Amino acid sequence: HLAVEELKKEGYYLLASPNTDGVLFNPDKNEFIMPRSMNPMWSADREEPMTVDKLDEAVLKNQIEALCGTLKSNEFGDKVTVKKTENGATKQETVNSPNASYKIVLTIPEDEGLKEKLEDIISKSDTDGVTIELSPNFGKGARATESVAEEETAE
Repeated sequence: HLAVEELKKEGYYLLASPNTDGVLFNPDKNEFIMPRSMNPMWSADREEPMTVDKLDEAVLKNQIEALCGTLKSNEFGDKVTVKKTENGATKQETVNSPNASYKIVLTIPEDEGLKEKLEDIISKSDTDGVTIELSPNFGKGARATESVAEEETAE
């Protein structure tokens, strides 16, 4: 939701169609954009923390290509309907979008080397013309986790 609000400040509008999966459009830039987040550094409870060198490149490549496919599969056409809010009222407006560009803003953890690793994987992926912008945020994604047993939490 934070990314959507920031993008709105930059002139992007949410699409009015209910099946657009959070895609926004900027008529001035003629660009569709889809904000997403990914934490490839996540590890299950009681597992060793993930490291960049342990990442499965094939899995990440598939995930990146799937994100691009999700965005491109919408086939928005030469016109799209966006939601514009003016004076507190939201209205729908049809805007032109011929030959628009496509971008995914992908928020990732700030773990050292992760951005560079993902940039390398993206360079080897079939993005179908979609630009992917990585946005490291929210601290480190790799953490050791432990469950606290119920008997340990009883007072």
